[in-house]
Amino acid sequence: MLGEVNSMGDSKSDNITTAKNEYGVIYARSVAGAEMVPVSWTLMQCKKTKLKEYRKVAKTATWEAPPEDM
Repeated sequence: MLGEVNSMGDSKSDNITTAKNEYGVIYARSVAGAEMVPVSWTLMQCKKTKLKEYRKVAKTATWEAPPEDM
């Protein structure tokens, strides 16, 4: 995940944001343990099970739209 430090909190917490388009998930693994690939700016798909999960995907991540029948 890419993000930006908003503020330094106490020794137990910091505040990090993914509000900008270039911040968000760049790599993920599914519950099945397979790599997930971005299919839109808000969805990632498991390569093994084809299940999709909502994630805020970083704009720098490359993605292709899935076939219409998915």
